[in-house]
Amino acid sequence: MTFFIIGPGAIGITLGARLSSSGFPCAIVGHNRYINRVKDGKTPVIFDGNLHNLSIEFIKSVDDLDVSDDDVLIIAVKTYSIPFLLQQLLTNVKRNSPVLCLQNGLDSDLQFARYFPKTVGSVVHLSCTLESSLAVRQTINNGIGIGCVNRGTEEIATFFCKTLEASGIPSWMENNLMAQKRAKLLINVTGAIMALHNVSIEEAFLDSNIHTQIRSIASESAAILANLYRNENDRLGLKNLYVTLERIQSGDLIRISQEELFERKIQGALSYPSIWQDLEYQRGQTEIDSLNGKILELAMLFGNRAPINEQVVALIKRAQSKYLRPSELVCDKEFCLSLKKYF
Repeated sequence: MTFFIIGPGAIGITLGARLSSSGFPCAIVGHNRYINRVKDGKTPVIFDGNLHNLSIEFIKSVDDLDVSDDDVLIIAVKTYSIPFLLQQLLTNVKRNSPVLCLQNGLDSDLQFARYFPKTVGSVVHLSCTLESSLAVRQTINNGIGIGCVNRGTEEIATFFCKTLEASGIPSWMENNLMAQKRAKLLINVTGAIMALHNVSIEEAFLDSNIHTQIRSIASESAAILANLYRNENDRLGLKNLYVTLERIQSGDLIRISQEELFERKIQGALSYPSIWQDLEYQRGQTEIDSLNGKILELAMLFGNRAPINEQVVALIKRAQSKYLRPSELVCDKEFCLSLKKYF
């Protein structure tokens, strides 16, 4: 059995390193500038406080895959890469292959489950970044919740949970996966604010001005997401949404002192949201449509408005179209003035 991890980003490489170091055969599928610069076949990955130089097999493209009946797929690409990836997989991979989706957003796993019935979804509470030294560092390891998308996949979900646990990543079964994904979306929409201010997750919650903006966008987003529970009679899901909102509002989501922040800065161990990383590495695309854009889509569906999310989406899309890094945004008067209108 081989674990094919599709997506050579920081999350994919960290998973590959953890699985490989725990004795699981794995290969990372995909190609980017980072892989071009890996020397001597060794991939430097920092997790659990230690540097690991691991030999991991890299496969350039999904088109080069040779997947047997015993192999499994872990999808670790960004949400904007899913349409093209699905086309490749449908050409090269059998439909009965077990699939674990690790994407942000609400419906990525549903897209895969439509074609691959053994798909399971997840809520990911990890943060990994690429350092200037070319090492991938895992900065947050709060685990991965795994849940079924289609009926009859409980055994597959349990298998992935046990495998990730064995590799050092806390994992558990999610009985209400969609409710957890909605709560995680509420957290993820705040990442756009951090990107626009060029700050890490830790710095954002210690800065009173930025935290105020985070509270505002979270409140607006929670009010939109709450509409989803009107017809579902899911009181626990709604309660979970508001518990998450309270953790964001109070700052309990990230508890860190100024001294701890200073230490993490020295170590290069700060955590950055997905949108910040997309802008920083000038990919020309971000996950804004799957995150804050999803809030706008739901607002339109329920006849509401979400002006803060609307402005933030416009600013991020302008930044990605111009290939502006977060450090350049904070120096741009036009961006700063546009952001101040809503805060």
